[in-house]
Amino acid sequence: MDDNRSGENPPSAAENPSPPKSGKPGKPDYRTELTNKIIEHLEKGTAPWQKPWDGRASQLPINAVTGKPYNGCNSIWLTMQGYNDPRWATYKQATELGWQVRKGQHSSMIEYWKTHDEQIKTDDKGKAVLGEDGKPQKVRVKLDWPRVYRALVFNAAQMDNVPPLETTEPKYEWNPIEKAEEIIHKSGAVIYHDELDQAYYAPYSDDIHLPDRTQFKSESLYYGTLLHELGHWTGHPSRLDRDLSGSFGTESYAKEELRAELASYFMSAQIGIAHDPGRHASYVQSWIQALKNDPNEIFRASRDAERMTQYVMEVDLTRERTMKEDPAFKPKPNPQTVLEEGVFAMEKNPPASTNPEVTPLQPPPVTKPARTGEPIYDLASVPEGVKLLAKEQFGQRVDLYTPRENGGPYKGEIVNTPTHLLQEVGPRAVVIHDKAHVQLASKTLALRDQEHRLNNTDVQIHYNGKEGKAYPLDRQKDTLDRAMGSLKKSANELGYSKDFMAQLDTAQAKTIERLRALRQAPATLKAATPEAQETVKPARSRK
Repeated sequence: MDDNRSGENPPSAAENPSPPKSGKPGKPDYRTELTNKIIEHLEKGTAPWQKPWDGRASQLPINAVTGKPYNGCNSIWLTMQGYNDPRWATYKQATELGWQVRKGQHSSMIEYWKTHDEQIKTDDKGKAVLGEDGKPQKVRVKLDWPRVYRALVFNAAQMDNVPPLETTEPKYEWNPIEKAEEIIHKSGAVIYHDELDQAYYAPYSDDIHLPDRTQFKSESLYYGTLLHELGHWTGHPSRLDRDLSGSFGTESYAKEELRAELASYFMSAQIGIAHDPGRHASYVQSWIQALKNDPNEIFRASRDAERMTQYVMEVDLTRERTMKEDPAFKPKPNPQTVLEEGVFAMEKNPPASTNPEVTPLQPPPVTKPARTGEPIYDLASVPEGVKLLAKEQFGQRVDLYTPRENGGPYKGEIVNTPTHLLQEVGPRAVVIHDKAHVQLASKTLALRDQEHRLNNTDVQIHYNGKEGKAYPLDRQKDTLDRAMGSLKKSANELGYSKDFMAQLDTAQAKTIERLRALRQAPATLKAATPEAQETVKPARSRK
């Protein structure tokens, strides 16, 4: 960047109404130059989010005067300068602190946008309104168009008379792991630990799937992975509404992965947990190509990553207020008119059966869900006998939960009681559904309920507001879909042809058709021999 040690604070909107331009003829503009540098670091594996850290020494660049961290691309760019000291300041700010920029030091440029400005308050006659101190009052007004400004900053390591940086481990007001758990819990995200070796967010069902915690080398790696998937989760139409329709290997897919990885990088640094980029090394070439195609992409990606981080970190009502009032956080309309399978979901709906004798299992209708809300009722309101039964059936160490408004789908086997459905949704997680709020939206489930045969049935329960509907869950199909999704992803990574992928689709559809036919055969036999009645099976007990 230019060596300009007169780094004054950026001018006000009135002084500089248009964005600054590159100063030297023939020199790449700021965004192109920054993008080229990031591409260079990506190729070397030294981009900030490509380097692991242990969580104890992670500190993002901050302004030395305000103590506030730099956001988005500014944070990435300043980190790439390679200084161990996180403190930065303009030349004027440094002078005011009594610090002196050493001769010959090069500045680093940052960019920020203004959506509001301060103006003098006037009366009906256009005269300035004076305050009690006799000075003109000022009001904050929204600009017609956002304006971009650039400033030149220096690192504290480039200056003299700077007090030493404390080298002790950062002191957080929280335990990083507990903080991560709190943020994830308050997000309301539906999380399943039902995978063997992969983690992903499924937009069509709005849930996150992970391996069991015990498969991760450390708690920090587990939460780092979960934060990455939470980044994808924010793209749902009911949240920040990003385009999640790209399939693996496409530019759209790579762009969304870049956003999620940057968000994970920002969140990990703020919380204080380890960051391990190893899982996403395969996307580097796609990121490089996307940045080469468009120098502005890294700015859009880092801006979106900041929004994703803000959405996840601000778990109280200020999140909704900020998004309503600040145009910078207003989600863009998604061109998708329906919620489709997207970037991080495996294929869930292969071609329908062509056998007219096979009645396909009807999934619940796909609608645009509302924001997942608070629990519909507290666990304390659930009768003690029901909670004791849940512990008896599923084990004393299971965690008990209640469903959330607009929550689901909650997937798993159920234990039927007169007043509640106890559903195992994970290895150590049971959701207690109040039957007064759940409708059996399937003739099969209604018949099983009448015949007292609901125990051990696989169901998925979706909530619209506080009212839920239960549908059958085809466990075999669900397992096959996950396995085939993993196989297709590996085949894509290895460069198999589209014809091969189409053959996999055909094989998957044929397998599902065969499974349905096999399930129908016993039902046909049973209908022909009414005396053959199914024995009611007791619920499982895993104390």
